[in-house]
Order: sequence, then C-alpha cells, then structure tokens
Amino acid sequence: MKKLLVAVVLAFCTFITVFTSGCGIEKLIFQPTPEPTLEPTVIPTEIPGEATLSPEFEARLSKLATYEPFSEPEHYYDEAVTEFMTSEDYGRIYPYIGAVENNYYDGQIRNGLFGFVDEQGRIICDPIFLDVYLEKFEGKSVYLVEGIVKPGADGEGANNGAVLSVDGKFYKEYNEVVRGSYEYIAVRIEEKWGVIDYDGTEVLPFEYVNAPLFSEGLAAVYEEIDGLDYREYEYTKGKLYNYINNKGQKVLGSYTAPNYLNLTELKFKKGLALSYEENLYGFIDKNDDLVIPRIYSYDSYAVYYGNGFNDNGFSVVHMEDEHSKESRYGLIKADGDYIIPLMFDRASYSGEYYIFGTEIYDSNADRVYLDFGKNKKDVSYIQHLENNWFRVDFTDESIFINIKTGEKYKDYESAQDSEYNYFRQIGDHYFAVKDRYGGLLNPDGSWFVKVWLERYRFRWGYRD
Repeated sequence: MKKLLVAVVLAFCTFITVFTSGCGIEKLIFQPTPEPTLEPTVIPTEIPGEATLSPEFEARLSKLATYEPFSEPEHYYDEAVTEFMTSEDYGRIYPYIGAVENNYYDGQIRNGLFGFVDEQGRIICDPIFLDVYLEKFEGKSVYLVEGIVKPGADGEGANNGAVLSVDGKFYKEYNEVVRGSYEYIAVRIEEKWGVIDYDGTEVLPFEYVNAPLFSEGLAAVYEEIDGLDYREYEYTKGKLYNYINNKGQKVLGSYTAPNYLNLTELKFKKGLALSYEENLYGFIDKNDDLVIPRIYSYDSYAVYYGNGFNDNGFSVVHMEDEHSKESRYGLIKADGDYIIPLMFDRASYSGEYYIFGTEIYDSNADRVYLDFGKNKKDVSYIQHLENNWFRVDFTDESIFINIKTGEKYKDYESAQDSEYNYFRQIGDHYFAVKDRYGGLLNPDGSWFVKVWLERYRFRWGYRD
C-alpha cells in the first residue's frame, strides 16, 4: 500500500512539472505586471449641462488675462543713491513716496520718506527726504525739501532742508527753508537768514535774524540796534522792525509790534500791511500812510488765518471790549468797508473758506450753504479740514460733511474712503500709497512710478 501511495505522488509531481513548463506559467508568475496604456485626457471646451460661470468668476479670469507681474523701476545709477546728485541730463524730475515708518500697521501713514525720479521714471535718488513741496511764483518753480535723513546720520540730519530745481541741475542744503510761494526763498545757515531766487542765486546775504519773506517787493526784518540785542529789546518794548527791498535797503519803518506777534504776519497784500500801536492794529500802505485806522484787537487765530488781506482783498478783523472782553469778528475790504459786519463771536480763514460762527463763505466772500442734517442751533463749532471736508461739532456728537456732495460720516477715515492709504497732490501729480506699494500718480490716476515700499524706523533724526 505504501508503494502504491508513493508512486501516485511521484506521478502527480511529474505531471505538474511538465504542465507548467509547457504553459509558461513560471514566466507569468515572476515577470512584473506591465503598466496599463492610458488614453489621453480630453478637457471639454464647454461645461456640460446648464452650468455657467458666475460674473464674479469671469471678472477674476479677465483680470488674470491682463495681469502683469510687478517690476521695480529702473535706477539711473548702478547703485543706490542716498544723497541727491545734480545732472544736466535728467530732464524734468519728480518726487515719489518710497518708504513709510514701521508703525504703518493700521493703514495710516504717519511719516514717509521721499525720493526722486527723472522724466523717464528712473530712480535718481532713493527715499531720504521727510517731505517735499513744489513752490511756484510767477511761472517759476522749485522743490523744497524738509528733513534729510541719511543712513547712519545723527539727529542733526533731520533738521536740514534743501532747495532743488525741477530739472535737477541745482541742489543745495540749508539748515532751514521756508515754504509759502513767496517772491524769493528764505533760507537759513546756522543762525543767520538769507534769501535766494528760484534759480538758486543769492539775493541777500546771510545776515538777518529772521526770515525775510518778500511779498509785493518788501519784507519785514528785525531792526538792528547798536549795542542792544534785538531779543532784549523785544522783551521790554516789543519787536522793532522795518521793511527792506530786494537790495536789502530800508524803505519803510521803523515800527514796533507786540512781542507775541510773528513777523511773518506783517507782509504786504493788496498794498496793505498790519500796523500796531498800543496793541491795536490797522493797516498802512507803501507810502507809510495809515489807510485803515488802528481800532482792531489782536487775535492770534484771526490774524494768523486771516493773514492780513487775501488775494481777493479781504481780511478778517476782530474787536474786543476792554471791560467785558466780549469779542466780535467781521470781514473788511481793502478800503476798510465791511463785507461781513462785526457780529460773530468767532472766525477763521483756511485759505479756501471763511467761517464766521456757523456761517461759511468762500475766498470770494460768497455765502456757501452746508446741510448740517440737524438743528443749526445745536452746532457748537465748525472747522474746515481740507478740500471740501468740514468737521461739525454738535452738542452731542461730531460729524464730517462734504460741502460739495453733501456726504456725511461719523469719522474722518470713512469720509475719506479712498482706495489709497496715503494721497496728496504735488503740482499736477499725486503722492500715493496703496497697500504695500507707493510712488507717484499721473494726473489721470495711472502710476508714473510705482515701488515696493521700504520700511524704516525713525529715531531722533536717523533711520535704521
């Protein structure tokens, strides 16, 4: 029986070996499985069924089709320029905002740095200036900069200013410059003031203790007193001053003004200038004749903002009763006649609008209507902010109103509601910051120069 069982097993094994060799099963077992052949994927050109793209998605696709990667503007020089270099080849130059202080975390620009580009938009000076202004007078123009912040500079650096021509051919730094579009530019070196013209040529030497601000050919300057410091005289008797012409010659005076008065308030406009006697003021002409009697009381707010007569020949005046101290404000013409009688308890002038109590007038003294949206009797204070925006204080709240559009907002940030975080006009262009970009906009709103904003920390006149 055992022999029979062994024979059967041997026969079965022989059969299996012959069968697998003939069928090639051994090769099928040990060869790797071949990769399947894939048909090419076909992307449908139309979405099946009734599905359609939403308008929002189509708008996003259209933006993607026109998207161009941001690229920094070219540099005129091979390396970064941290001081302005003059050239005959720039053509017209333009400032741009290229850096913001590190506290730009809430969308508000508190401090920025400005640089310059040439007429092709190439950077000729990296951001080193704390502010830039374009000053114009009778067809001439220059840039005035305030604060020159250089990497590694000590605190004195940020107190400087500079004057540079709009073609970049002239540039000179000073300890201080005065802006305001006067006939000439007052500049200071150390403790003394001088005067230059819009081409950078010296008009008067640096020998004055105050800034000579020329208007209608004359400027008020402190009068020198032999053996007496002007400040000592000022503290005891008031400010002694006279008027000089552009040759430095004394042509009017001497006069005395209260020691609390700034000489910048004494410039001529419409042929008239403020004249004081015993703390009351009137107006004199260039012949030293008293044209409007000295009957008005000094008020720093009214005089500063009224600033004598404006270009249209109007001036805010103030009269105060010595005993009751009750004040009244009005508006006069250059001949002394009243346009607005002395009947308001407060007044101001911003250069664009007069405000008398709760009444608003433009620079032509024409009444302007402002819709308060509430009872006018509840208005406690009105302030012109900028452009056409006013702040109106009521007894229970404050609102911001646009005098042209009638828009009203609870806070000024909402009133601005701009797509830019910073926006300011300079000449025909606009400084702008949007998100993390800055630069200069063309008059049509397109970018003339656009840069990725630098960040800096400003501490006592230098940047990190």
